[in-house]
Amino acid sequence: MSEQAIDLPLPAQSQWAVVRGCALQVLAALASGVAVGFVVGFFGGATGLISQGKTTVGQIAFYQQIGNLSILLAGATYLYFARDGLRERLKQLLPDLMNGLRRPVSLLILLCVPLGLLGTLHWAMTTPQIARNFLHDVPPIYWLTIAIPYVIVGPLAEEVFFRGNAWDRLSSVMPSWKAGTISAALFLGPHIFNGLVAPLFVLPLTIIVTVLRLRRVGLGVCVAAHVIYNGTIILGNFLQTYVGPLHTPS
Repeated sequence: MSEQAIDLPLPAQSQWAVVRGCALQVLAALASGVAVGFVVGFFGGATGLISQGKTTVGQIAFYQQIGNLSILLAGATYLYFARDGLRERLKQLLPDLMNGLRRPVSLLILLCVPLGLLGTLHWAMTTPQIARNFLHDVPPIYWLTIAIPYVIVGPLAEEVFFRGNAWDRLSSVMPSWKAGTISAALFLGPHIFNGLVAPLFVLPLTIIVTVLRLRRVGLGVCVAAHVIYNGTIILGNFLQTYVGPLHTPS
């Protein structure tokens, strides 16, 4: 009698091992960003940039650069963990984008513009006046130091890891809907460090990119959606700072 292959479901332990591995990598990426903030912050404290008492404009600039460095290092860590097949993924981004935009479901990325405007509103409501005054007084070119990590590095690295590498690993041991849910949860979790309500603002974007991947739209469209969302927030902040009411000191 010839042997016949039988497909059996993988044990729950195998699924848990993959989920645990992805979660640990997310924690490691967060730790790398926090480490940069700690080391640079310690240096700033030792040199007097951070002191007790009233916050100064110099300290605002210092904190901003710590945030930028943290995002860059966390992004580099995500790309390192997604290094297997990374070159192929990057080469495929543009073809995936062009092919994906031909599908009606790709219209979901247009929702990222109004969602990004909500992010700008949140920024306007929560940013201290001294920080807004600082951004108003710096040269517009300074905004490139904000845009590069937030609009380019962050979205690219996060999508390649969460909707690329991690998604593929999770999908290999569980149904796609379950992989999408876990990937979305892993993506939302780190945003709590930006504030308790921050994951709620990011949730609509997470739903959009998850739906796109579930509909088998290429990774390039997910990156585009993330870039549009973050880019709308930064552009909105820029316009509010220079031409909106936020530049007027209270």
